[in-house]
Amino acid sequence: MAYISADSQIHGHSLMKLLKLLIPALFLFTFHSQAQSQDYTTTDKKAIRSFENAMNAFDARNYDLALALIEEAIDREKGFIEAHLLSFEVCTEMRDYDCAKKSLRKAISIDSDFYANAHFFLGALEMNDGEYEAAKQGFERFLTFDRISPEMSEKASSEILNCMFALDR
Repeated sequence: MAYISADSQIHGHSLMKLLKLLIPALFLFTFHSQAQSQDYTTTDKKAIRSFENAMNAFDARNYDLALALIEEAIDREKGFIEAHLLSFEVCTEMRDYDCAKKSLRKAISIDSDFYANAHFFLGALEMNDGEYEAAKQGFERFLTFDRISPEMSEKASSEILNCMFALDR
C-alpha cells in the first residue's frame, strides 16, 4: 500500500474494511477452537457458562445479550481474557470502536502474549482514530511474535510506515 495522507478517509475506511475481513477469519477461528478445548483462563464455572452463552448470543447476532453475558463473566472473573476478547469482537460488530479498543487494551494488560493478533487489531483501531504513535507500537509489538500470518505481517509493516509518515507531518 502506498503512503496515504494521515487525514484520508480512504485510509480509515481501508483499515475498517481490513478489520471486517480479518476478524471473522482469524479471531473466531481461534476462539471457537479454544472454546471446544475448554481450556480457558478461568476455572470459574459460572463465568465460563456466561461466556459460552455470550458466544452463542454472538453467533445469533444478539449483540446486546452477548455484551450483557460477557459483563457477567467478567464480573465473576476480571482476568478472563477470552471474555475481554469476545467483547472486542462484539463491540467491533456493533461499530463501537472505543469499546473494542478498551476490551483489547484490557485483554493485553492481563497477558500481552495471550493473543498476538490483539496487538494488530488494536493498532488498526488506533490508526483509524489518528493515534499513530500507539498504533505504531501495536504493530511493532505484533511483529515480535513468531507464529503470525505472512499477510498480516506484511500489512503491519505497511501500517508502521504509514504511522511514521503521519507522525512526520
